[in-house]
Amino acid sequence: LLGEQNRRNRETTQRLKTILDSVVEGILIVDATGIVQDFNKSAAEILRARDDELVGTSVDAMFIDRKSTVRHKLLNRCINISSGVLRYDYTETMAQRRDGDSFPMEIIVSPANFSSEMSYLYIFRDITRRKNAEKAQKKLEEDLREALKLEAIGHLAGGIAHEINTPSQYIRDNLKFLNDSYGSLSRM
Repeated sequence: LLGEQNRRNRETTQRLKTILDSVVEGILIVDATGIVQDFNKSAAEILRARDDELVGTSVDAMFIDRKSTVRHKLLNRCINISSGVLRYDYTETMAQRRDGDSFPMEIIVSPANFSSEMSYLYIFRDITRRKNAEKAQKKLEEDLREALKLEAIGHLAGGIAHEINTPSQYIRDNLKFLNDSYGSLSRM
């Protein structure tokens, strides 16, 4: 009976690990002092960390501007969530990989009790592609606005040219008529 229980526990543990490792978002389990206790495969990939690099390190190393205490802001937001209505809002910030490369990230911190010990789940994702797409979209919109302005200027210039040409054409046509008429009269 005890062997069966151990086997089921191992299967459950393996199942949960498989699920966590298949999630696209990085997940860090962080204790109340800010030390990483565990992580999933995506967290290691996003942060470009080796398997042994994350556990035991401060989660603050992940944030670029440590002086702005992003972690404390996230924890305060987390405390507000746990005391009121549960509202899961991702926060955008700049993060740093283990190799020093920086990247934009969305992150949410959620309280978690593991064996009566307060911990936090840091769930984050690299949003570099989305930010690049937004930047490209913004550039296209600016280019379109510029093209529309140039088109409007072209229409305006065409209108002005037409307004200038219309009276001069009228005068030219009348002068031609007078010239032709005068020529006809002078031949008589």
